[in-house]
Amino acid sequence: MKRILVVIMLLQIVLASHIFAKEVGDKSVSEVDSTAPKQMKKTAISLDELLWGDKFYVITASKKKETINQAPATVIVISRQMIRERGYRDLKDIFNDLPGFDISTNVYGEFSSLLIQRGISGNNKIAILLNGIPITSPSGKQFPLGNNVPIWNLKRIEVVYGPASALYGADAFAVINMITLDASTDGNQIHVNANTGLLNGFYSLYDIYGSLNRTLSQDIHLNVFFRKYASEGQNLKDQYPELSSDYSGLMYGYSDPTDDYNLFVNLQIKDFSITFHRSKYQEQLSKALDPDDHYMYTSDSYWGHNLYQIEGKHNYSFDKLNMETKITYRNFTIDPHMNWVYYSAYMPDKKLKVHQYGVMERYALQNHLDYQFNPKLRVSGGLHFCKTMGIPTGDKTGEPFDVKNDQLHFNNFYNDVYPQAAVQEEEAGHYLQLKYNLLESLTLLAGYRLDNNSSYGQMFTPRLGMVYTIEKNTFKFLGGTAYLAPGFFHRYETWFTTEYGHIQNRDLKPEKLRTIELNWMQDMWDKLKTSTSIYYNLVEDLIVRKGYDKIKVQDSWVKAGAGWIDTDKSGNIFVEHSTNYGDLKSYGLDFNADFLPWDYLKIFFSYSMLGGTNTDPESGEKLDIFKTSEIKFSLGFTLTLLEKLHITPRFRWVSKIATRKENSLYGVDRDGDYIPESPHQRMPGYHLANLHIIYQDLFPGLDFHLNVVNLINEKYYTAGVATEGSKTYLPRVPQNLREITAGLGFRY
Repeated sequence: MKRILVVIMLLQIVLASHIFAKEVGDKSVSEVDSTAPKQMKKTAISLDELLWGDKFYVITASKKKETINQAPATVIVISRQMIRERGYRDLKDIFNDLPGFDISTNVYGEFSSLLIQRGISGNNKIAILLNGIPITSPSGKQFPLGNNVPIWNLKRIEVVYGPASALYGADAFAVINMITLDASTDGNQIHVNANTGLLNGFYSLYDIYGSLNRTLSQDIHLNVFFRKYASEGQNLKDQYPELSSDYSGLMYGYSDPTDDYNLFVNLQIKDFSITFHRSKYQEQLSKALDPDDHYMYTSDSYWGHNLYQIEGKHNYSFDKLNMETKITYRNFTIDPHMNWVYYSAYMPDKKLKVHQYGVMERYALQNHLDYQFNPKLRVSGGLHFCKTMGIPTGDKTGEPFDVKNDQLHFNNFYNDVYPQAAVQEEEAGHYLQLKYNLLESLTLLAGYRLDNNSSYGQMFTPRLGMVYTIEKNTFKFLGGTAYLAPGFFHRYETWFTTEYGHIQNRDLKPEKLRTIELNWMQDMWDKLKTSTSIYYNLVEDLIVRKGYDKIKVQDSWVKAGAGWIDTDKSGNIFVEHSTNYGDLKSYGLDFNADFLPWDYLKIFFSYSMLGGTNTDPESGEKLDIFKTSEIKFSLGFTLTLLEKLHITPRFRWVSKIATRKENSLYGVDRDGDYIPESPHQRMPGYHLANLHIIYQDLFPGLDFHLNVVNLINEKYYTAGVATEGSKTYLPRVPQNLREITAGLGFRY
């Protein structure tokens, strides 16, 4: 791996030297462009416009406007034009084209897709923001990335690699900020789109969304977006042998329903704004569960939750001072009717529904200040306070929760009896960041954040950076820290199945990340831009699920011989809990390139190499990083014809994927005996091809678009959920076959 890394760096140096020599030679940039056909020679868009949109700045890396070269972080921007031309619909769609990300889609309804960035697993370790507002659960639960995070209405997406807790607090191992259109700067616009899909030979999908940007008066602006997505899903039963079981749930067939809804409203009145965001999520829960272990893929088996939040914001500017104040309320509620369905081994003629419920809400107050002392020194900082409260996750069999009268599951038995009841915590903190232009070409950055939480104490997260620019090269030397808060979900989750359970652990510590990174950005001919990053991550005190022991179940409905719980003669059942266990080291190289040789052709490419180990602290054994591949690359291009027709094929290749040691197919056999060399066993990789076509202005303002996912109809697998073993979970997750959607869009 080190040799390949050195070769790539040397090739870039040679290429840069060659280009610089060309620039001072006889052949000009215009002569380079002269190879384009005459009818295509006019320049319609620059590469900067393609990459960043019409505003050549990013705001997420420092919470202020700066060019991507000035930003003290590795940042990739997905512009509005990219979203439209490549056919991205939801946030999950962009990761196949980004370096450094492993993504397992179609995994499990509770979090839909599993995201791993630079070897670090967990959707809850990425701060996902909408106009700077977090849209994830305040409980610390994995946030689902399915058809519930639409991006068609966005102006751009800023993806910030590396730790950002110094600015954004807990869980910011990376940051993704989705920035919507703004009527005050982007003008009046109306967009309506309707799509239908071809699945399983018949139409069973529809996707409708629309947006309104409107200036109501000189000082009042309105932005509204809605989206409704519903699908019957693909019937994979006859395509994958592991889903063709004649036993248990698939006796009744296979169903994969989705019913998601989004609403976003933003009203600006001078320097004040109020935002309302609502997301309803309902997708099949049984994905990745093993049907041979009694789990059913039925139409009424789903994970569902509702997320809504309200934010008020005020911006104030005076001379060199800018101040932003936010007040936010966020509510995450698990649908009390959600359920998974399975058979009991003791009562095969009956189906059991298990429901889950929980509700979390958070009140937050934030104040951010930015002051330009002089042309060289800028200081920014802020204060924050939040209060989180709610009822952690618990189960109930049979009927759905009566949220007014039912109690969550029985008491927990871990050193003491902790009732599954309402809990709360408070957090206060501050952060400070200094940015100093030592030279015209050299900028230094230093910052820190101190958080004080009533549950787990203090967390100190520093950040350092240096940005050096010479000619058309920018070098960034970055170091930072982040932490994953042990949220309510980790500490208080309680559930039981027929023969297994999960109990609380209130003594969890935060999971901590430290990172160093070197990033090199190049701008060649104003037609080719590249970004190369070399990084090293160390994650300590990993929060994992681990077997605890057998406990004596005292609740009346789960005593031995009563109900569904399979206990021994003494009424004991084996349980797991969440605990801090082991560390993870990851290192690698990410490369990203965008090339605009002519106006009618845009080429994009990404490449990643990843290495590292996950250490078992008890045995000292060093395992491969679970669910990651060593090499990934993606390649695509957009071909524009007649100035209206945009054709974008995209291709992704993933090398073999590391499994957990106890993986039932690649680690252990069905009897639980370990296969030799299983710590380094890997499941096959895959390749995936997609195609998007959009024809603009069939009639003025009317567009047609066609999207094909899995163009070659490839049968492939991604890694399963975090706890796959010899039972319960499939060792690898079957993925959807070809999906075709088509629709019309209207712009005004």
